[in-house]
This record gives sequence, C-alpha cells and structure tokens, in this order.
Amino acid sequence: MGAYLIKTALCLFCFYLTYKVLLSKNGNYAVNRFYLMGTFILSFVFPLITINIPLITLPAVSTLENTLTQKIDPLLSGIVQMTPEPSVTDAGIVTDPVLLIFILYFTGILVFMIRYGLEIFRLIRMIQKNRKQKFSHYTLVKMDHPVAPFSFFRYVFVYFQDVASEDFQRFILKHEMEHIRNWHSLDRLFIGLGQIVQWFNPVVLLYKKAVITLHEFSADYAVIENAAWIRGYQQKILQYSCERTILC
Repeated sequence: MGAYLIKTALCLFCFYLTYKVLLSKNGNYAVNRFYLMGTFILSFVFPLITINIPLITLPAVSTLENTLTQKIDPLLSGIVQMTPEPSVTDAGIVTDPVLLIFILYFTGILVFMIRYGLEIFRLIRMIQKNRKQKFSHYTLVKMDHPVAPFSFFRYVFVYFQDVASEDFQRFILKHEMEHIRNWHSLDRLFIGLGQIVQWFNPVVLLYKKAVITLHEFSADYAVIENAAWIRGYQQKILQYSCERTILC
C-alpha cells in the first residue's frame, strides 16, 4: 500500500511539473484539460501495472545452491529473531511507527470522505428543497437566499430574483451552460475522489486549481463573443465572485 501511494505521488508530481513547464501557457484549453485529467487518472493506474521482463537464466549449479542455502538460512533466522515487535506502552498505546502512519493515513481518508460526502449531500438537499424549473438541457434551481450562480452537472443554481435579470440571461446562464456542455462537474468529481486517496499530497491541490482555472477560462471564452461584452462581463463576474459560497 505504501509503495503504491509513493508511486502515485511521484507520477502526479512528474505529470504536473511537465504541465507547468510545457503546456500551462499555450492557451489551448481542450488540450490542457485532456492532459490534466488524463495524467491525473493515469497516475492512479500506472502503479498498479506490473511488467515482467524475462531474464536470461544460467543453468543452476546444485553445489553452489547448497552452499548458499547453508549460509543464508542461519542469517535469515538471525534477522527474524532480531526483528522487533510493535512496542506497547504501559497505557496500552502502540508506538510502532509503521502502524501509527497506517492509522494516520486511514484517519485522513475517513475525514476527507466525510467532508466530500457532506458536500454532495448539501447539493442534493439544495436541489430537493428549492424550486426547480426544467428545460431541455438543464434544470434551473431557484435559491431562496442570495448566492452566486453555479452549476453541478445539469443543475444550475441561482438566486430566484436574479433569474429575470438581463445579466443572467446574457452572461451567467451562457457561462454555466458551457460548464454543463463540457461535463466540467465530472472532472471535479474525479479530482475529489483522487484527493481522498492522496489527501496528504499538495500536488493534488495544484491539479485541482489548474483544472478549475481551465474550466472558468473556457466558459468565459464562450461568453465573450465580442469586445463590447468584455467590460460588462468582467464587472458581473467580480460581483458574483464576492457572493460565491459554493464551488462545484
């Protein structure tokens, strides 16, 4: 288990470093997204792959085997006898460092699973409790309290008073529809699951930040069709960013 986690962390680090050096400034959102999500998933798959390369074997020499066996067996017996067992204090606390690391790691997994589950549960409750209006490609969830518009798969969450505004129809809905059309929520779902396994690894946070940035840039690009829209759209985004309470 420990070897798998280390290999996964090394893969994530190498892939992300390659992205920062070679791809992060090229402006091709589709290619960058494909690279980030592809390498993120591959980082968890590569360590599971074992490649057996056949080696040239020499004829065994029975005399040599017997000699080596006679020398190695006593050595292994001595190592087994010298291997310390997990120490336990008078209070019954295990002080074996390997076991402590094992407990710490799975405690972290449990904490992140609970936190991630609560976030999903909160979104589900928001869908259930608020008024909804279904359209052909999305469902509008009208919130009873002010909130910055955001989307989660095919659901668009917005404060009910903002629905009738020209800004919502002109800017925000188009922005969120771009997230929906490109399945950006699926990317964040994979990143969240990977973060549970690699919760101790800061590179996962860098991946998450890079993916979210790509999502927002690509959605903004789809909204800004001409230069006349840019100033008004920027002002509206700044306004909503100050109100945002959930990022999904």
